[in-house]
Amino acid sequence: MLSVSITKVFITVFFLISACIIYFFLAIPYYSGDVKNHVAWAVSFLQDGTLGFYEKEIPGFYIPNYPPITIWLFTLGESIYQLTKQWVWYLNVSAMIFPSKLVSFWEWENVRFTFLKLPAILANILLAYGVYLLLPFIKKESSERQRILVSGLFLFNPASIYLSALWGQIDFLPVAFLVFAFYLLFKSRIYWSAVLIVLALLSKQTVVIFLAFYMFLVWRRFGWQILGKAIVIVLVLFYLAFLPFHQFSLTWPPQFYLSTFSSVVLTVGENVFNFWGFLFDFKKGIPDSQIFLFLTYYQWGILLMSVFLSVPILIFLKRELSTKKIMVLLLLISLVYFFFLTRLHERHLAPSIVFATLLAAVDKRYWVSLVFISGLFLLNMYNGSFQPNIELFNKAVSSLIFIKLLVVGYFLIILYNLYIFIWEK
Repeated sequence: MLSVSITKVFITVFFLISACIIYFFLAIPYYSGDVKNHVAWAVSFLQDGTLGFYEKEIPGFYIPNYPPITIWLFTLGESIYQLTKQWVWYLNVSAMIFPSKLVSFWEWENVRFTFLKLPAILANILLAYGVYLLLPFIKKESSERQRILVSGLFLFNPASIYLSALWGQIDFLPVAFLVFAFYLLFKSRIYWSAVLIVLALLSKQTVVIFLAFYMFLVWRRFGWQILGKAIVIVLVLFYLAFLPFHQFSLTWPPQFYLSTFSSVVLTVGENVFNFWGFLFDFKKGIPDSQIFLFLTYYQWGILLMSVFLSVPILIFLKRELSTKKIMVLLLLISLVYFFFLTRLHERHLAPSIVFATLLAAVDKRYWVSLVFISGLFLLNMYNGSFQPNIELFNKAVSSLIFIKLLVVGYFLIILYNLYIFIWEK
């Protein structure tokens, strides 16, 4: 029995380490311009420390707007790079047989940028393990082999690789903490689950869209008293995380956090294949403050999202739903908010990949959602970077008719998942 457990651990560790190495080498040739901001933030952090970090302007770069966990991780990536570069130089000087070309390779900016992608790569590894842990709660008879295959299905999804390894964006990091928070919630370890929720909030602000649903689920399963204690844990850890960055203040942390939602471009969307892109032929720079029938586009986005989510939420309020149904609702939230809200970027569709993967593993009806969403997500990201140069993708994203058909298909996928959620017993 012990040897079987050791074998399982060895296979799991080998699988994750192998994936990490593959991701790392795939990450070297390409990068998103945002990674340069991450380097600048990490250098500023190391040189000037934490106090006042979010108020410092870095010439030529965006002012830092990511929460503390991500900033610490970027700094760790830069520190690891600088340490390894010193070791490469030391070995080059002290060991005659050491290949000198490795020094110039290590000083290549792409290698440095790859180390700043480590948080994004780590997020994918964590998510793969989170999928592995969560699957038995959705399908009780899940075998070890099936759990590993489903983890690999997410980990080696081209869209997952493109976002984290090629772009170096950390949008899967808050989702990873969210998945572990739900895993602990299903195991009735609510206070540790609350810790994971605050880690998600402190990774990237996009996870806020799931917060109300999470809180409601805690209340429904454990009552007001437990929810109150969980909120206290979240608030305390939230304030502690921001304490090194600013003199103690009850108002500054939430004010700063909320202000970051307005630090994005206030348009109907930036390179987003969604409802607003469809309406405006995917043109950039259209303010979402423009008014149509007494409401701004921003307000219309919120209203449309609320309308489309009202039916599944009402069903959720009335029924005791299974873990699978909870995953379906999380998928619907991911799809609907990306389709209707303004001020979004292409990478904000990332959570839907995770929930669609879990559902496809237990119900073949969700395979169409997973394949379609993965393809749309990949093309949407490619349209933002055109790396590597793939002629087929170039033709696809240059065709307005094709992209509009994709958006129509996306809307049909939302309706399809709504239908399954509403009518499935």
